[in-house]
Amino acid sequence: MKKIISVSLVLLFLSFNAVAVYGQTKDALYFFKDSPHSAALNPASLPDNKFHFYLGFGLSDFRFNTSGFTYHDIINRHPVYTDSLRFDIKGLAEKLKDNNYFNFSYNMDLLGFGFGIGKNYFSYRMYMNMSSRFSFTKGLFDFIIYGTETPDKKIALMDGKLMDVNGYIAHSISYGREINDKLKIGVGIKYLNGLINVKTEKADMGFDFSNENQITANGSVDILTSNVFGSININSLFDSNSNYSFTSESFSDIVSNAVENKGLAFDLGAAYKLNDKMEFSVSIIDLGFINWKSNNTRIKNRNSSNTVTFGGIETSIDSISTGIETNLNNFMDSLSTALDLESVKQGSYTAALPTEFHFGYSWNFHSFNHLHALLSTKLWNSRIVDTRLSVLYALHTKYVSLSVGNTFSSNAWFNPSAMLNLKFGANIYLGCSFNSSSASFNVADMSGFNLVTGISFAFGTNKHKKTENVE
Repeated sequence: MKKIISVSLVLLFLSFNAVAVYGQTKDALYFFKDSPHSAALNPASLPDNKFHFYLGFGLSDFRFNTSGFTYHDIINRHPVYTDSLRFDIKGLAEKLKDNNYFNFSYNMDLLGFGFGIGKNYFSYRMYMNMSSRFSFTKGLFDFIIYGTETPDKKIALMDGKLMDVNGYIAHSISYGREINDKLKIGVGIKYLNGLINVKTEKADMGFDFSNENQITANGSVDILTSNVFGSININSLFDSNSNYSFTSESFSDIVSNAVENKGLAFDLGAAYKLNDKMEFSVSIIDLGFINWKSNNTRIKNRNSSNTVTFGGIETSIDSISTGIETNLNNFMDSLSTALDLESVKQGSYTAALPTEFHFGYSWNFHSFNHLHALLSTKLWNSRIVDTRLSVLYALHTKYVSLSVGNTFSSNAWFNPSAMLNLKFGANIYLGCSFNSSSASFNVADMSGFNLVTGISFAFGTNKHKKTENVE
């Protein structure tokens, strides 16, 4: 098993040097049955070719998006001095929601192959996946603008989920079958080796100004971490003798650590033809978990008391300056003591994977012309995130597939996308999309972007596909 993981990590490092970090626009790829990678989103999506393989350049994608805020919300032109830019804290605060986030995700296919036998299709895929989500509230910006005179007299600096990170290498075996002319089903099983995990159990911090005579601050943090690359040590954030360190591992230890972090996941999918022109499909991807054991650390409050109350200042007029300074120093000392963090050793723990759900509809309305719709969402750390509806027009011919469309989400309604697949023995695909809260193609108005690129080699064509091409 260690040899398998060693090869996986070597391929991973080589891929970083060989392939640029690209992104994903997988909603279009879901309907590209002429690409073997569509089965990664629904194992019931059987490739049209009898055999395919790829190595290193199979698929590489990167995605970044926010909860709706953009560069223009942070930095924009000064309303008075029009030749200057300003850092617009108030404008950003007005654009932010109570809970905000930005996401990064990265996926790279390292090795894969598949083959069809009759109505059955078998495939193997090895890939690396990284997902991260960082959350914050608008409370910090409200505090900067309004001070203690915030509208509801309270400030929340954290929303309970500070960050979640998940990274692993997966070995996937999937099987799909055409049950009859209408129904296709698919299932996949994955063996996982975890690379890095950050799981926020609790992250609450804020101020309460509702009592005119005092300020109450509270904070409670509990974060689980695990990684294969080294150990983390934090004894304090604010103490004069504070120390934070990261001790890196050797390559052989990294391999051993990856072997320790074992996981299992399943993919399920089905596609049903309503008639000769319409098809409905559904899939569940990455339904599983990883048991984390290597370099496990829990980051938590250093002290049991995590609430501080700061009352008014009582001092004579002659020493008011000294009194304010003394009381402020006392408050900051109490606050740092209450909210100070440390790391402690943590036993093994289990964390669920971010699980994706897809519901697709396809209509072949004229010859090679198709209309696709895909409703997608993700369940991560007990929260539903990244819900969206993509509506796409696609042209699927023997040598070219092209898709253009738009994705609607609660954060941005204008999210155009395009994807191209050239098929000349090799499947070469390139796609891109971006998110915008307004109908603007200005980069500064973007709240996210996705890019995808890759190449795979496919041979042979199924008999039923030849018939479709003739028609």
